[in-house]
Amino acid sequence: MFSYWAEWLPSLLGALVTSVTLTAGALAIGLPLGVLIAITATASQRSIRYLVIAFVELGRGVPALILLYFMYFGLTQVRIRLSDTVAVMAALGLNCAAYASEIFRGALETIPHGQWEGARAIGLSRRAIWTYVILPQMQRNAVPPIIGLSILVFQTTSLAMTIGASDLMGLAANIGSVTFRYMSVIMLAGLLYAAVSIPASQVAGVLQRRRERRPAQR
Repeated sequence: MFSYWAEWLPSLLGALVTSVTLTAGALAIGLPLGVLIAITATASQRSIRYLVIAFVELGRGVPALILLYFMYFGLTQVRIRLSDTVAVMAALGLNCAAYASEIFRGALETIPHGQWEGARAIGLSRRAIWTYVILPQMQRNAVPPIIGLSILVFQTTSLAMTIGASDLMGLAANIGSVTFRYMSVIMLAGLLYAAVSIPASQVAGVLQRRRERRPAQR
């Protein structure tokens, strides 16, 4: 088995880079959109809040695979054709945004209301309060769970194989179909996923413990 692993490893490492690239693209779409949704959820207009809630619930309620099929196959019905890479990034980005918005919203709620009052007292505008006071604290509070979400997005890139993308899982499936050594190649692919996911999870745990200790030190 290990002799085959040595033969497959270079190709699978290249596919791992593809999976990481897909993850980065999805996060580049999902995280900023998640911040925007979390901020919009604080709007005073009830209709806007309802729209935001609807988007979040739909994004979390619909499987990522359906979003991917919609992006890659469904949009062709209106003559919009996305490449497999763009379709994966867009689908996982929207799915990520729905979950990230809840993380950012929770991080916003941990900021004491006195921060707003103090910032207004020194004459900061609403935009300046968001930019220099609220958003930096929100982002810092959200870092550990966002890393956890990023790990899930990375693992979900395995769905790209369903539309023929050459990600890690897609290449592993192709190798298995040629060699019929499905168990060996899938085990190797699983180890490569774990080699990225486990260290990232450990980093998230360390950051979370540091954040939990911080209030006790004040």
